[in-house]
Amino acid sequence: MLKNQRTKNKGITLIALVITIVVLLILAAISIAMLTGGNSILKRAVDAKNESEKGQEKEIITLAYNSALTKKVSTGDLSSIKGSELNKELNNSEATARNDNPILVTFISSNRQYKVYTNGIIEYAGIKNENNNSLSISIIPIETESRAILLEVTAMETEPLTEEEKLQNLSDAELKEMFARALSNFWNDSNVQSWEDICYVSTNPETIENAYDILVEMGEINASEYINVYDLIIKNTDSISTESEIQILSDTEKKEKFTKALGNIWNEGEITWDDIFFQKKADTIQEVFDDLIEHDVIDINEYKTPNEFILKNVQIQSAEFTYTCNGETVTGEKAEFIMTNPSTITITATSTSNGKSTEVVWNEYPAKKIETYSTIKAVAEGGKNSQTITAKDNETVEVPAGFYYGTNDKVGKVSTGFVITDSVDKNGYSNGNEFVWIPIDKTNLTIGKTNKKMAEISSGTDYKGILYNLELDPTGNTIIDPETYNAQLPVHAHEATSNVYGREPLALTSDSSKGINQTSMQNDYNAMIASIKQYGGFYVARYEMGSNDLSKLGVRPVSSYMNEANGWYGLYSKAKLYTNPNVTSGMIWGSQYDAMLIYALSNTENISKLTANTNGNHSGSSLPTGVYKGEDSINNVYDLEGNMWEFTQELEGLGCRSLRGGFFYDTWYHPVSRSGRIPGYNYFQEDSTRVMLYINV
Repeated sequence: MLKNQRTKNKGITLIALVITIVVLLILAAISIAMLTGGNSILKRAVDAKNESEKGQEKEIITLAYNSALTKKVSTGDLSSIKGSELNKELNNSEATARNDNPILVTFISSNRQYKVYTNGIIEYAGIKNENNNSLSISIIPIETESRAILLEVTAMETEPLTEEEKLQNLSDAELKEMFARALSNFWNDSNVQSWEDICYVSTNPETIENAYDILVEMGEINASEYINVYDLIIKNTDSISTESEIQILSDTEKKEKFTKALGNIWNEGEITWDDIFFQKKADTIQEVFDDLIEHDVIDINEYKTPNEFILKNVQIQSAEFTYTCNGETVTGEKAEFIMTNPSTITITATSTSNGKSTEVVWNEYPAKKIETYSTIKAVAEGGKNSQTITAKDNETVEVPAGFYYGTNDKVGKVSTGFVITDSVDKNGYSNGNEFVWIPIDKTNLTIGKTNKKMAEISSGTDYKGILYNLELDPTGNTIIDPETYNAQLPVHAHEATSNVYGREPLALTSDSSKGINQTSMQNDYNAMIASIKQYGGFYVARYEMGSNDLSKLGVRPVSSYMNEANGWYGLYSKAKLYTNPNVTSGMIWGSQYDAMLIYALSNTENISKLTANTNGNHSGSSLPTGVYKGEDSINNVYDLEGNMWEFTQELEGLGCRSLRGGFFYDTWYHPVSRSGRIPGYNYFQEDSTRVMLYINV
């Protein structure tokens, strides 16, 4: 009995040991992840250390700059600080300064570089590259409202060429075009566009032999028909029959015979020697330059050489480089690359003039910008096409099978925008289409925790959307309190008898030619509502629709002007093309757009953004999605105020579809604004759309 007891105790001890080891391994894995992950303690500590050091280095530059400026001003010199002057002040700071406007300061120990402009502004310019002493790359990271970082890349020659040396490096063809531009500016004549416009020089022949040679060269005389000038005269005058008769004539008489022969050849009657004034095609710039000097067009005292003439009349372009990063190539003075996740990248710059190349490695993506997602796809469970997930704020969300979901506070909370993506890399960083969850009550179809309905039954089992005037409250005031708005727009009015705003689902007469009718639109709307009643919400695209992507960060938004879009109908069709058996995609409905905005109002921080008109991209042209530097985001949904107008399926007035939000041309509109456009028009570059996604029942 005792023996059995001892054996049993040993067994319990072994099991406990195994459990202990498993627990320790789990804790070790968690600790390693916390220490080494993209947003780890170590990463945040390194970022903090780097930012502190950058601040100290900027302070050193500021003190040196102010010292140099004080010394100059004290002597009455008000010119800009030069690199050599700043370098003297940095003498004991383990930093060097070179170049002018901007000055480039490099700290020896850290290899960090800074640009110092003539107004004293200091910008961080990345890490100095070591593999090429003749070129230097500057990288300025610019943060956006989204997780995207814009890398502004500029290459510089550490020993830049003089203007004269730049001309000497040009090819003969490039130099000729440059000379033509100089003449165009000199004469203020826009008709001078190229070398071909100015490549003729004037000449007065001194002898008949000289005149013959020029005419042959210009193609005015056929040398095979007239083997020399004497042959030409003999064959085209009556009084001369031999070469010896011409040779005994005086120079004046020879010229008279020659011009008479030319008159007969050209059938121009009597011409004189003074009528012969040729324009000969020049082979070199020097020939043209000499001709212009000879005819007093150019003053030799002001312009002594062709190069001097060019330099004084043409602004020589700055050096151009070809930049490459992650397979993308840009040519120009500078380049801009978009980083959307932590990564170590190599940026290469190659001079277009001399082929010299250099590269620099960048890996300074800020930890605070990192968004993390599950690395395992959601799976269908319980007879659904989704998996129930508990968000970071303890709200439940239905994630469609095949998608990944946000796991950190930036993208993992329903209250501030729960994000899913259809693709992640091995680190759990999204590189796919992203969508944001909008919760709707399954029973009452109310939005979030409000009493505002998204839809209601119109007749039988058909539903209609409820649309809201979020711009004005019932008394005509701008909405500032989410509890005061109740202004529902008239819904589902008949197209032929009313011009009221805000109706869906409703087909237009013109839709039939595109295969759309009232039945198809009603069925689409009912299917979306059926999904909401089963899953408790829908998804809205985080970004505006791109040419090849439905909702991806950093891509150019598609517009109805583009061939692949072709107006509202093209955008409508394109939005339906998403291929995933667990979800259905489409152009967002007006009631979904309002539901997204109403849900955002439950977060008081969003109230001012909904009626703002200065946060978004109103620059005059569209930008890649989600990269504007202003605060144009509401609950993790981007570009609602600016960038592109967004078509919906809602009817707006007679014969139009509703456009929502603002766009890049002006600041008249807000995220809650409505406008309208006839759906068949396809020539508006500012019209795009936003996609919605619902889980299939």
